[in-house]
Amino acid sequence: MDCSVFKVFVLHEDLVSGIRATGVLGRLSANLEADPDPETELWEFNALRLDELWKQAITHAIEADMIIISTATEAPLPDHVAEWLDSALFLKRGGQPSVVVLLEWQAEPGAESSRRCASVRGLAEKHGVDFLTNAGDWKLDPAGAANRARELEHAV
Repeated sequence: MDCSVFKVFVLHEDLVSGIRATGVLGRLSANLEADPDPETELWEFNALRLDELWKQAITHAIEADMIIISTATEAPLPDHVAEWLDSALFLKRGGQPSVVVLLEWQAEPGAESSRRCASVRGLAEKHGVDFLTNAGDWKLDPAGAANRARELEHAV
């Protein structure tokens, strides 16, 4: 892995979720001092239904320092997405990525336990990676995310 560039893999549910994720990335980039332009891969949930694209997405995700899942609903992840994320995190052995879930709806305090967050949190815990979300009491803090990005860069 090239430790001089912070790499982000974004998996989004739909166009609106993808746009929201790029906005968050823009704020994150503004707070990164070492590398203001992280290398970013954007993928839509449906692309993972095709075997060849599944494999390409895995290749990019295992190189990423941060995996962002941007979603429009609180339902559990679709099976093909959950299986893909489980595989990507398993194959990422040796790295220490963060998994960030961006939720579209206005989450109530405690909503981080929604079914979608719970399914991703379970996978993150299973594979020993950091889990962050903008739901409930935790608010997405671009400066804090940038600090975590710097920690990951220096850990390599």
